[in-house]
Amino acid sequence: WDLRFKFKTRERRQAMLKAVFIAFIFAFSVGVTFAQQSQPQDFPPGMVTSITQTGLSYAEKVGVKVATKVLDNLVIPDQAGKKDTIKYIVAAIKIQNLIVPQASITLQANGQVFIQFLNVAGEVTANWWAKETILPIKGQGTFRAVWIGTTLNALIDFGTANGRPVVSSPYTLCHIERFNIHITGKGLLEEIAVILKSLFAKPIKALIEHQITQQMQNAINKDLNLYFQTLPTVVAVGNTAALNATLVPPNIHVTPTALSLNVRGMFLDTVNPADVPPYTPTALPQLLTRNEMVQIFVGSWVPDSASWIFSNQGKLNVSVTEALMKAAPYPFNTENWKAIAPGLQSKYPNMILTASLGPLPGHPPATFFAPTGITTQFFLGLDFAVVSATGVKTPVFSIGLNLTTHGEIKVVNAHVLSTLSFLGIQVVVLNTLVGPIDTAGLNKELAYIAQQVLLPYINSFTQQGVAIPTFYGIQLTDTNIVYGAGYIGIMSNFQYNGALLDAYLDRIGASQETDAEILARREKLVAAFEADD
Repeated sequence: WDLRFKFKTRERRQAMLKAVFIAFIFAFSVGVTFAQQSQPQDFPPGMVTSITQTGLSYAEKVGVKVATKVLDNLVIPDQAGKKDTIKYIVAAIKIQNLIVPQASITLQANGQVFIQFLNVAGEVTANWWAKETILPIKGQGTFRAVWIGTTLNALIDFGTANGRPVVSSPYTLCHIERFNIHITGKGLLEEIAVILKSLFAKPIKALIEHQITQQMQNAINKDLNLYFQTLPTVVAVGNTAALNATLVPPNIHVTPTALSLNVRGMFLDTVNPADVPPYTPTALPQLLTRNEMVQIFVGSWVPDSASWIFSNQGKLNVSVTEALMKAAPYPFNTENWKAIAPGLQSKYPNMILTASLGPLPGHPPATFFAPTGITTQFFLGLDFAVVSATGVKTPVFSIGLNLTTHGEIKVVNAHVLSTLSFLGIQVVVLNTLVGPIDTAGLNKELAYIAQQVLLPYINSFTQQGVAIPTFYGIQLTDTNIVYGAGYIGIMSNFQYNGALLDAYLDRIGASQETDAEILARREKLVAAFEADD
């Protein structure tokens, strides 16, 4: 009797619960990334991302589809054993024709998440070899088992390490309610079907339950944590700044209605890391009563820290020259400013004027979020100088500008950007080397500068926008902006790109055992089977 046989070998693919917990990949991939920075951890979060039950319901449907695909390719290890005087090998065990009709993800009041698949059904096929060790009786063939009424359960606990999420599972379970085997083959043992069913049914059922439970534990305790460690640590914004989104208390907050991630949300100076914005975030809501899948709240801490960084880097400075003022009602020179600064024309007759504009030292722009929109105050210094025929600049006077703007944040082409609609100016003379300055007349000049120069410049900067992150095929859709006291909210649904998500699952589910190792292990089973007792 020749026990040499061919098996179709496969790389082991992803564990079943990678699919189950793809919902949580959604939760941790939308809107934020996680960074480890040496900043104090006692501040409230500057950003909050909450996944609602609506979002989890969508994730349940996606999880069912992905779980079906993954479990159909789950490979069970070959088995060998002995019962009484009968030795056996069961090999090429494969789950197929899987049906996953129902899944649920439940947020619990104690901060845990309970995941359950109900009424899972499928088939198991395998090759078998058996022999009686006392009598010369042998048999070989195949069997097909149908399993129904299966339940898969898991509890998830959340924690943090170095500002990143950490998950663990105190409880996992796979229970097959009904398991029925139909045996076919040849040899005398095949005729003793009752013995073979008794021989194979319980160990194979227990093996499948154990294998799935083990894969569930590995998916939660190992694979998900490895995934979290691959997230980018810094979100770059241009070449000189970055967004720190480290998890801060209350970190990952689970209630019966939402799973919320609380992140730092502060801009950092990547050129001068010691320049830390001197702001403290205010409290943000964890959830609004709405139906979107995800809600992202951003406090004024985020734009204020950004304006501090960009202000100190000189990104908000601009030079107002004659070239920029060609469209003005009259040339930008001392002759046409004599009504505002009478001593200017008399001291520097018919000379070109230039000006430099930038935030006053220690007074970066400040942002206020309100239900009516966004108001920003700019405290700017405008330094005027005359330019000689040889290009030499001579300071003449300086004024302080208190600019108040009003605008809105919106989402365009998956980018969060802002547009200013109003700019008001109050003028204060800081110093003058040419006598009195008529601030009332100056307001007329500055009104033009504000509308024709400053407003387009600021909009050109803010309308560059910050891209909404998309990770492993998870995309935000139907995004809307809401305004509240001290915050703005990004209300959105999400969807996944199946091809990108499948590619990610294939990558993290690569086998840790080569084909050669599988064959070597199988040969040992055959050798043990053939050995005399």
